[in-house]
Formats: sequence, structure tokens, C-alpha cells
Amino acid sequence: QVLRSGFTAFDEKIIYSSADDGKLYQIGVAGGESTLLESMVGSASDRAYSWPRILPGNRYLLVTSSDSTLQVGIGNVELHDLETGEVKVLVQSASNATYLRSGHIIFIRDSDIWAVGFELDTQEIVGSQVPVVEGVETNSVFGHAGYTVSENGKLLYLAGFDMGATLSSGQITWVDMLGNSVATESNYGSFAHMRLSPNENEIAFTRFDDGAASDIFVWDLDRNTLGRRTFDGQASRPLWGPDGSQIFYSHGTEGLRVVAANGTEQPRTIFSSQDSSVTPTSISPDGEIIFDMGNPRTVYMM
Repeated sequence: QVLRSGFTAFDEKIIYSSADDGKLYQIGVAGGESTLLESMVGSASDRAYSWPRILPGNRYLLVTSSDSTLQVGIGNVELHDLETGEVKVLVQSASNATYLRSGHIIFIRDSDIWAVGFELDTQEIVGSQVPVVEGVETNSVFGHAGYTVSENGKLLYLAGFDMGATLSSGQITWVDMLGNSVATESNYGSFAHMRLSPNENEIAFTRFDDGAASDIFVWDLDRNTLGRRTFDGQASRPLWGPDGSQIFYSHGTEGLRVVAANGTEQPRTIFSSQDSSVTPTSISPDGEIIFDMGNPRTVYMM
């Protein structure tokens, strides 16, 4: 499962950052088993490696390295040697770097695009770092940056600011078919994975706290009340049971759990996934759950 970082592909290979542990893996384009990159051997368990981009010659990677898995957009730009596993820091306090054939590296720092000279033959930084574009939409939590560069050097970017700083100020709005607002739940965190109940009277969703901990909440549309269903900060991706009495959800990297939709019972584990996150996607009227897990991700039915 690839989150936050995208991937880079070359020579019938794909290198990606795993959502399970934040490390870089390699897999063939035809599938098969993923293998940990040599540069990841012995790396700190709490570091996250994201936004891998292959350099010309297919030996070196530009990688964003962060000391926090909760804010992968704040870190350093590193150079990873795919043959030896050697790692070298190129730019500090930077993320989401791209090599330009003009002999430069551009990267994100504080929602601005910066540039610095880079000698491809010696893999060395040349000259001073300078700001190029101010005010680009970014996300310091996930590391996203709204820019891209063409082969002939044209830069396309989305003007904005750090959206990661506003994760705690989102809102959910219920609208009718004419686009009129019926009810709003606002200023209560960052929301995702919204699911409407079978009777269409309630919405279950994931609420994130400071971009890290997450729990399942239920919004009653008729009463306009909000109820919390999990409390350990590791719950996400709710899925209503067929009759609306239960909510199934992913629990960290420990498997699939279920909780009473009305909050009258404690959550219980359906099964453990042995350190791999589970993503429930759908459930049939007969209670057959479709989900994926593992590395590489595999789809199952239970």
C-alpha cells in the first residue's frame, strides 16, 4: 500500500514507500514479492522515507527523509545509491525534490520552491540555494507539493500554502440535491472515509487528531449530534454492517475490528493481520467483507 509518497519506475522496476513502515521497497512491474532497498538496512525504525525519484543513469534516488512518520513533508533531501546502499544528505530542511536536466535540484521548503545546482557526475551540490517560487500548495503532514516540471523545463504549480497546518479545521456538510446546506459539522478536526449508514440517518467517518491519531465518530443527521465510537487513536476506514448495527474498521497495523454502531459495546477484534494494515472496502448484504492487506497488497473476502 503506497501512501503519501507516490513511486518511481524504471528498468521494469518500481520503488515505493510503504504505508506500513515508511521504508523504501522495490518490486517488479509484473508483480511478485517486494524487497527492502539496501539503503534501508539498519535505518532507524522511526524514520520515514518518501517521494523517491530516480536520477538519470538509474543508480541514484532523490529521497525525502523525515524523523517523524507524522510529518513526512518536514525533513531532508537525501541521495540513495541503489548499488551500495550508501546514503548522503544533500539538502537539509527540505522535501519533495526533483532533478532538472539543466543541472539543478528543486525542492520544497516552507511552501516555497527552491533550487540549487547539482553535479550529476560527482553527486555534489553546487552553489547556493535560492527561492524560485513563493506560495505553493503543500502538505507538511503527507509531504505533497503541487508542482511538476516537464522534460524541457516548464514548471507548473498550484499557488497556495501549507494545507497540513489546517488539518484540524475541516468540516462536513450535508447538502440536498439542489446544493443547499442541510446540516454542518465543523471545527472538529480533520475528516476522511465518510460512510452513510444503511438507513441514511447517520454518517460514520475517521477523525484525525493533529494528523496522527485517528478514531471513528458517528454523526446523527436527524439530531445533529456527534458520537465517538473508538478511543485508542488507531481506528480508521469505517464500514457499516448490512443492518446498520455494527461498524467494521481498520485498527492500526493489527487487523480488523468491529464496534456497535450505537456505542453500547466495547470494540472486538475480528482477526489479527500480523503487523499489516487492513483496508476494508465493501460488505455484501450477506455480511461478506472485501478488504486488502499485506505487502504487496492482496484482496481478500471474509
